[in-house]
This record gives sequence, C-alpha cells and structure tokens, in this order.
Amino acid sequence: MKLKISLNIFDILINIISVLIFASSYFDVMGRRTTGNSVWAYLFSYSLYTITVLCVITIWLFLHKEKRVYLSVVIMLLVFVYEVILSGTFGILKVQEIIRDNLAWILTFCSFYCYASMGRISGNTLFVQIVNTGTAVYCLLVIPNIYMHMMGMDSQGNIIAPLYYSFGFLGLVLMYSGRSTKMFFSIVISVMILLSEKRTGFLIIIIGLLLLGIVKTNMGGTRGQRIRKYMRLVIVAALAAWAGYWLIGIYNINVIDRMRLLFREGDTGSGRLIIWRLIINYFRKSSFTHKVFGYGFHAVPVLVHPLGRAIFAHNCFLEILFDFGYVGLAFILAAITWCSVTTLKMFWWQHKWTPIMAYALVVILLLSMFGYFFEESRFIMPIMMICGICLGTWHEDRMECAKSSTGMR
Repeated sequence: MKLKISLNIFDILINIISVLIFASSYFDVMGRRTTGNSVWAYLFSYSLYTITVLCVITIWLFLHKEKRVYLSVVIMLLVFVYEVILSGTFGILKVQEIIRDNLAWILTFCSFYCYASMGRISGNTLFVQIVNTGTAVYCLLVIPNIYMHMMGMDSQGNIIAPLYYSFGFLGLVLMYSGRSTKMFFSIVISVMILLSEKRTGFLIIIIGLLLLGIVKTNMGGTRGQRIRKYMRLVIVAALAAWAGYWLIGIYNINVIDRMRLLFREGDTGSGRLIIWRLIINYFRKSSFTHKVFGYGFHAVPVLVHPLGRAIFAHNCFLEILFDFGYVGLAFILAAITWCSVTTLKMFWWQHKWTPIMAYALVVILLLSMFGYFFEESRFIMPIMMICGICLGTWHEDRMECAKSSTGMR
C-alpha cells in the first residue's frame, strides 16, 4: 500500500504541473490583449514560479525513491548555477527573471524525464485528458488574438506571439490522442498559424509535420506497406497545400510575401537583420572575458537595446552567445547535438517516439534560428514536456533492454 501511494504522488504532481503549464499559456494569451502590468501578467509569472516549486518537489521525490541520478539532469541544473554566478559577476543578476524564464523550462524537462523513466506516463490516463482539453481551451482563447492581429491592431506582433505555444501543444496531442483528434488539432493549429502570418510558424508546421510523417512512414511494415503509407502522405500533403493556397487567396494572407522578405533589409516584420548586425557589432568590440563568458542573463535587451526597444535577438544562438559567451553557446550546441544523435539512435531502434522527437527538433531549431527558445520559458515549456517524455522513455526502454539481454529481469 505504501508503494502505491508513493507512485501516485508522481502522477498527481505531473498532472498539476501540466495543468499549470496550460494555464500559464492562457494567462499569457489574455495578458497580450491588455497594456501595462495587468492581473494576467501576475498570474502568468506566479504560475511559472509554482511550476518551478512543484518540479523541485518531483525531482527530490524521484531521487529519494529511485536512488539514481541522471547525467542529463545534473548538467541542466549546473547550467542554471552557471547563469546565476555569471550574471551576478557582471552585475546583471535578475533572480526572478532567471527563475521564470530559464529555471522553469530546465526543471520541466528534468521532471518529465525522471517521470517518464519510471514508466508511469503510459498509465496516466488523466494526463491525456489534460492535454486534449487544455489544447482545445488554448485554441479557443487565442482566436481573439488572431482576429486583433488581422484587423491591424498588432503592429509589433506582440498580441499574436502566444501562437508559439501551439507547436508544443500539438506535439503532445500527436503523442497520445486518437487519430481523429490528431487530425482535428493539426488542421485547426495549421489554419491559425496561416492566418497569423507567422513566418517561422509557417515553416515549423510545414517542415515539422512533413518530417514527422516521413519518419513515421519509414518505421516498421513491409516495403509494400511503406509505399502505401508514402502515397497517403503525398495525397494528404497535396490536399493540405491546396487548402492552404485556397485560404491565402480567400483571406488575402501575405505569408508567402513576408517569407521573401525574411532576409532582406526591407523586412517589415521584426527587422531581424538589423537586430543581428547591432548585436554582432557590439559583441565584436567586447573584451576577451565577455566573449568567452558573456554579459549575463538577458543582457541583449539591457545593453544593446535593439531598435530602441528592450527586445531579444530573434536568434537564440546569437542571444546565448551574447549572454553567456562561447561557453554558453558550446553548451547549447552540444545539447542540440545530443538530442539529434539520440533521435537518430531512436530511429535506428524503431522507437515509438522517434517521429515526435524529430518534430520537436524541427521546432527547437527553427525557433532558435528565427525567434526565441532557450532564453524564455513561456513558449518552450510544452516542448520540454515532449523532450522529457521522449528521452526519459527512451532511457528506460534501453535499460530494460539491457536487463533482458543480460538475464537481469
């Protein structure tokens, strides 16, 4: 009886954390429609603080029960310590921002990694209901933001920014929901991204879902079955392209035209090229110490202040380089390389979560290149849930396979 209660604690904690992650996205969506420090902003911040505390409890209970420590979890936590020490040394120590915008996603990954490695996630039916219901509520809440954007009430893209949550929520749906639910949310979120004219989102939906379909098609089955799967994939892709073209014509959506301006000086969006040039010029003039270790957490909005605004670099790699120097950039590249290599290993062993992990990597890479990722918890929490579940399950399955091959069961 004692063992059963101990295990159920993890289910309860993970479910509460999941609810709060969805709730934080709702608070962010609502807060974008108002100006100033609204109640939604406070609810958003404190929901992330609560998630952080619950993740700490989850990890502590895991260590207490399992008596094992994962290297990946230790490294992630050491990154947080490095950021705090570095930021304090160079006078940009924003404890609340570091906890909210960085520690929250680190601990989310660690918590779901530990939870999945226990083999509990597959039996947590309430988690699936939370994912489906939470995604449905999110889609309903974000519709007014899309409408305000289409009506020209969002010149800087702030109101429509919460659409970045949708990539992670869609990935969670694709992991656990039924076929009809997967299809429904794939269509709904794809249409929302198209209407928002978000260029990075447009690329993520196209490349991410296509890669997911290709990887899934190449897993298992005979040659004839894979050919039939490819034919269905081509038909679905063609229908999706036709529907997208039809929507672009009906609603006069200029996402294609905006894609052409992505790397041009005349970009009417975020002005990425100008922002990148300002940051690179500032970094070139930095001292050797700052080049190696950076200026501290969220230093770009404080020191560079691109375009006269407190905004990020719109490139995660450049942001990390400026904030944490060559050391920080090396860690991020190593982390992405580790995830990529692990995904290839998962594909080699035909692991069930390979397609989802491939999709998550597309989200990580494209948001890192053209938007925000590691520097801000809010948009990447759902992706960290996915990565934690996939990599934690993969770790546990490998351990079970090793025990079976050596007769340790």
